[in-house]
Amino acid sequence: MANKTTISASLPERKTVRITAVIKDETNTVIPSTSLNTLTLTLYNKTDLTILNSRDGQDILNTNGGTVDSSGNFVLTLTPADMIVVHTVKTQETHIALIEWTYGSGKAGGYEIEFTVDNLSYVP
Repeated sequence: MANKTTISASLPERKTVRITAVIKDETNTVIPSTSLNTLTLTLYNKTDLTILNSRDGQDILNTNGGTVDSSGNFVLTLTPADMIVVHTVKTQETHIALIEWTYGSGKAGGYEIEFTVDNLSYVP
C-alpha cells in the first residue's frame, strides 16, 4: 500500500461516501484484521488542519465506519457529518483521511487519502 493517494473525482458535501483500500505491511504483504492491534482515523481540512466531526485518532478497527476483513480489504464509510465544508465561501475544499495502524510487535503503518469536497450550497 502506498503512503498517499488522491481521489481524482470530487465528492459531494453532506453525503455518505465509501473509500476502499488494502492494508499492507512494509513488505507489501496484506495484513488481515486479526493481525492488526489498532486502526485509527484522523479526518481534517488540508488548508487549516481543522479536525472534522471529532475524528482525531478515532478507533476504526471494525467500528465507527471502518472495516477490515481477513484479506486486509479496508472499507471506510464517511457519513454526511464527516463530509462538511469548513469554509462555506469556497466552492471546494481539500480534506485528508489519515489512516494509521499498528501490528505485530511494535510495527506501524499509515496511509493518507486526499479528496476534494464540493460545496453544494455555495452561491457566488
